[in-house]
Amino acid sequence: MYCSKCGNKVPKDSKYCSKCGTKISKKEDIPKIVVEVEETHSVASLNKRFVHFIFDYFIVCQIILPLLIIIMSDYVNEYVLYTLSLALPFLYFFIFETTTGKTLGKLITKTEVVNEDGIRPNIGRIFIRTLCRFIPFDGLSVLFGKAWHDSISKTYVIES
Repeated sequence: MYCSKCGNKVPKDSKYCSKCGTKISKKEDIPKIVVEVEETHSVASLNKRFVHFIFDYFIVCQIILPLLIIIMSDYVNEYVLYTLSLALPFLYFFIFETTTGKTLGKLITKTEVVNEDGIRPNIGRIFIRTLCRFIPFDGLSVLFGKAWHDSISKTYVIES
């Protein structure tokens, strides 16, 4: 099957074109042919995804987290600090994307997270998306197509 907007080949179960972000709708009586494009979303570029990565991971997780650890290190033991180092990044992504569909990095680049229907994903999808961020090299997976935390949770990052 091919995207009716850009002509990109898409798997038959795709709801969005991986190249241009066009939402694909199929009639049941005409399989494997795209007959209608309901809505078009521009998928966030690699440049914008890189800005998300830099801002969200390096500033939030490499500056704010270490500062909290330094501040709290005199008051709590290393197990609490270790738990904090795992919980803070998880909570950051989970809370921001559940409540607003955006992290601070996405807010800066004017992008947001949606599901295949083009609406904010439910809490279950955001939970899966956030857990997938802990897969080793997930941040680099965007260079090889769709990021793992997007493909596993069936979410997209689009221009707002």
